[in-house]
Amino acid sequence: MEISKREALLASVPFFDRAGVHEIYRNWRKHFDSFDKPIMAVAEAWVHPPVNGVAYVRPDELHQIFNFDLLIAPFEAQTLFRLINNTIEMLKDVGAYPTWAISNHDSPRVASRIGADEARALALFLFALPGSCYVYNGQELGLPDAELADSDRQDPSFFRTKGETKGRDGARVPMPWAGTQSPFGFSSGKPWLPLPATWNNLTVESQINDKGSSLSLYKKALSERAKLLGTNELTWDISRIEQGVLGFTRGRIQVYLNTGSEPIKLNASELILASSGEPTCEKGELELKGGRAVWVKLKDF
Repeated sequence: MEISKREALLASVPFFDRAGVHEIYRNWRKHFDSFDKPIMAVAEAWVHPPVNGVAYVRPDELHQIFNFDLLIAPFEAQTLFRLINNTIEMLKDVGAYPTWAISNHDSPRVASRIGADEARALALFLFALPGSCYVYNGQELGLPDAELADSDRQDPSFFRTKGETKGRDGARVPMPWAGTQSPFGFSSGKPWLPLPATWNNLTVESQINDKGSSLSLYKKALSERAKLLGTNELTWDISRIEQGVLGFTRGRIQVYLNTGSEPIKLNASELILASSGEPTCEKGELELKGGRAVWVKLKDF
């Protein structure tokens, strides 16, 4: 299998994943555990192969390690299943919780990378998994990468490559809060990067009372997650993975993600959450369109 550019970089750079850091982290953990209140530490460690990440979350080291695999993963059921399941299985041996992230300050925003509807669907799917979900600033609003003039760019990689690499500024534009004109309540001064004038319908103010907005979906999913997902055990349903459909059962719900282009029929007693639109259950059946995800209640509940 051909390795990615990221994997090749991680394998070749001598200052990534140094063995000596683990003794340092063990000392840190002793310090963390000495406090009266619990302290949690998460490693931002780029490693290759991925199994190397397990060492950072052994019981006497850190609590979590960022999982960056999904930042570059295609919106494709078989790949997502492999990456997610491998992460869960690898961490079982050390009793650590997995982490899930689909955007950060060093990568393209997920809405631009795979599409706005697909980004909502992937987030809803991941919110139902065991572990911790890390939401990058503005991801909950469905922000895309901002289009920037070269004169506005700040990323050193842009200047280092004389403009050949545009850099990460598109994902680092401030968050729009309110109003109809840029900078949308972020500041009364000039932000470090300009907010696009077209973001007037992506502000917190415009989404907070809109039940169909990205922000409302995130808020409801995180609320329902706490109520419904009491167990860390899940059972995969990969019976339709070749059609682009990935599913699992956890706690009282079934979760499905359709990465394909064709709609599929699901058996369900009740719809709990949908990533976009509101499909309805009729006679115990629900249609899930491509690029969408749902949480449904098991028929036994």
